[in-house]
Amino acid sequence: SFPALRRARRLCVVADARGASRLRLERALPRDVELHYPETGHYGTHHTKMFVLVYEGDGGLDFSSMRVGELKAYLQARRVDMTGVLERVEVEALCEATRLANPGQRAGVRVIVHTANLIHGDVHKRTNAMWCQDFPLKSEHDLKTCAAESEFEHDLLRYLGALGWKDTSCVVPDMGNGQEVTVGPSAMRRFDFRGAGAKLVASVPG
Repeated sequence: SFPALRRARRLCVVADARGASRLRLERALPRDVELHYPETGHYGTHHTKMFVLVYEGDGGLDFSSMRVGELKAYLQARRVDMTGVLERVEVEALCEATRLANPGQRAGVRVIVHTANLIHGDVHKRTNAMWCQDFPLKSEHDLKTCAAESEFEHDLLRYLGALGWKDTSCVVPDMGNGQEVTVGPSAMRRFDFRGAGAKLVASVPG
């Protein structure tokens, strides 16, 4: 039902499935999909109603360091719709227009929290709500000094850790000579969540 996810280099599905439904799930998914089952004890269940999507950039420009004139020329050369931004010369407005026109221009992570269980009936036949926001990579300075740590990052890492999801590593063939990257909760420390427009309130079994 979600063909775009088939293009992901690595996919981890956090599921609460037992017995026959767990076997059905494992048979239905490709072998390169990692399944993680959080501990729920004898009672209760867990439905993760979120996506954490890490996307790659093209190593492109740092728009925040460009002058307004350079940004305008860059956007116009790429036929970006400037409606509503031409009269606004703030760098932030131009950066936002560029981000919307070129999602994935720069590496980052998109956090999506939604109310629907990931089953067809809930997604298509219920009244649902969704929140999402993109976050950029931290600078090298912020990574070394921990200056960019935030409440949202802390809560997200606590949630992923409480699920019992462990870090793993995988080799990405077309990154240099086959670069090994970390996949899992600690990889979220690479991103700057200080601009979060929401408070994350997580719930886990126990």
